[in-house]
This record gives sequence, C-alpha cells and structure tokens, in this order.
Amino acid sequence: MGNKWDTLGRRSEWDLINGDWINKNTGTRYDKNGFDVTGIHKDTLTGYDQEGYDNSGFDKDGYDRYGFDKKRIHRDTLTEYDPDGYDGWWGLDKDGYDRKGFNWDGIHKDTKGKYDPDGFDKDGYNIEGFDRDGFDKFGYDREGFNKDGYNGEGYNREGINRAGFDKKGIHKDTLTEYDPDGFDKNGYDKEGYNRKGIDKTGKNREERKEIQNRQRAMWLGLRRKAEALAKGEMTIEEYIMKSKMSIEELIEFAKKDNLSADVIRGLRRFIKPYQVYTRPFSKKEYLFSTTLIIDEKEVKPTEQDVDMSIEYLKANGSLVCDKTVRDTVRRYLKGEIDITQRSEETVKQELIERIEKQQGIIEGQKAEISRLRSIKEL
Repeated sequence: MGNKWDTLGRRSEWDLINGDWINKNTGTRYDKNGFDVTGIHKDTLTGYDQEGYDNSGFDKDGYDRYGFDKKRIHRDTLTEYDPDGYDGWWGLDKDGYDRKGFNWDGIHKDTKGKYDPDGFDKDGYNIEGFDRDGFDKFGYDREGFNKDGYNGEGYNREGINRAGFDKKGIHKDTLTEYDPDGFDKNGYDKEGYNRKGIDKTGKNREERKEIQNRQRAMWLGLRRKAEALAKGEMTIEEYIMKSKMSIEELIEFAKKDNLSADVIRGLRRFIKPYQVYTRPFSKKEYLFSTTLIIDEKEVKPTEQDVDMSIEYLKANGSLVCDKTVRDTVRRYLKGEIDITQRSEETVKQELIERIEKQQGIIEGQKAEISRLRSIKEL
C-alpha cells in the first residue's frame, strides 16, 4: 500500500493540531482524495478508496486507473502504451501529446497555445486559475471556500468552523466558549485538558498533579527558609548552601506571598551579608596579596594553609567562600583552631579504604596459592 507521508514526501501538506494531523488543503484529517496522513481512506477504513485504489493510485493487483503497473507496462497491450496509444509514464502519445491534447511544454495541439479551445491549460485551470468546477489548485472557489464550504481558516460562510465555533470561540449551540461536551475551540476543557486527558504542555492529570505537589513543596520550603532566616533560626551561610534563590529574590517572594512585615524587615538585614558570603574565593589572588599580622609578626599564608583550610570547611559541612576561607586560614595560623584534625566521617572513610585495599591483597594472595597448588598437583 502506498503512503503519501513516506512515499511521496507530502509532509508539508499536514499540520499537527491538538494531536491530530490536519491536511492544509482541506482543513480536515483527510486529503482531497479522502486519505488520512497514514494512507487510510475515510469511507472504506482501508488503504483503498471506493474504486479500489490506494493513495498512490494503484489497485490491489498493482495497476493504476489507466491499466499500467508500477513499471508502466499496460495490462492489455503488454507494452508501454495503452490501447489508445498513450504511455504509462507521462500519458503521452507517440507524437508527444496527452489525452487533453497538450505536449510536454503545455502547448495544445489545436490552439497552438497554452489553453485548449475551452480556455483551460494543461493542468486544467483557466487564465484566472480555476478549474472547470470553479476551484483553484488549492481546492478553493472564487469566494475562498472549498468543496465542503470551508475557507482556508476553517470557517464556513456563516463564520462557523467544523467544531461549531465562531472566530471569537463561541459555540453555535451552547452560545458559550465550550461545546456540548465541555471543550473549547482549541479542544480543551475548563481544567485545561483535551479529550485524551492531555494539557497544553503534554502532561496528563496525574503528571500535572505531581508537578503541582512538587511546586507546593518548594513553596512551603521557601516560606520556611524565609521565616527561619528572618527570625535567626538559620544563618546566612546555611541559607546559601540550601537554596539557589538570591536574598533579593527571597524578599520578592516574601512580599508576593504576603509574609509579615517583620519577616521582610528581617530578610533585608541579610542583603549585604549575602553579597559577602556569595563572593567566590580566589586562591591565586589571596596568596599574592595577603599578609597577616600574627603575634606582631608578618606571616604569608602558604598554598598548603589554604588547601587545608578549604578541606577543613568541607569536612565540617561549612560554606566555602572568600570570607570563610580567609577567616579559617587566619584562625588556623593564630592557633585558634586545629584544622589538621580529621572529621569522624573522614576517619571512617579512610579506614574503609584501607580495609578494602587489604581485602584486595588477600584475594590476590589466595589466587596465587591456588595457582601454585595446581602446579604442584601437575
């Protein structure tokens, strides 16, 4: 069975609208020959029309309406020409004229011009671009309506589309924005779902509910953080580590969510500290420009001092930024803290790594013993 989508590459003839492939020329799910995008005919519900031809023009035996097979051999004459003398490739006789009397260049054999005696060209259109039935090549008449009475926008002469809606989205029967089944002109109900239960973002009701639950959880989390920070129950360092939202954004959130004036005032106190604690640390700049005065002596921090301080902050779950690293290095060099002490978690991890290494050695020794025993037995 032929398929216009794949075989003829007619992709440009179709638009995906609300989950359905709509033919641009007819404004429906079917082309002018009655086939949908997959090649199924609307009346027969098969790959063939009422006359037995598929959307490539061949019947079940592989012959077209003129009796030619796909190799363009006629079933009766067994040649490239039918009984009337026209070939199966271009429908031309031996003199180069088709059944309508036109040659390859579109010149009529009687009039010697591009129009036949009735005023129609090779493709069947007159000088105004309309065929014998009064329709142009896109299937529309002089007033812009197709054979079914709809224009290019999908509305009939009364201004109603196939779904029963006018251009303002009012349904002709309900006189509301919804049809008798509760769907609007775009195919969505009041909750924003189409007949397949999918919203405009491609989510079903369960997926949308899950998203809403996550959004609510995030909203509650932000409220808690805003209140805790403003009341002093959370430090600015903890907030920065637990949230990607800036303090200015948090303040705007608090305003829009109508949090108390005390909370908003409390958050404003952290605008400058937020800027301080979000400034990144530059080791190169720090080592080049920093000299500390400790016990009335000048001390230049070393790269090892900096690296140990950063590891100390990480091991203790602290924020690593310009201020915290500088403070930690200073306190370490003044002897106020011992950053050489490893955290309990670090000690545990190192112990696990040593045990795993020892186990690997033991397994290797066992394998060597087994190898030696097998050699001895031989």
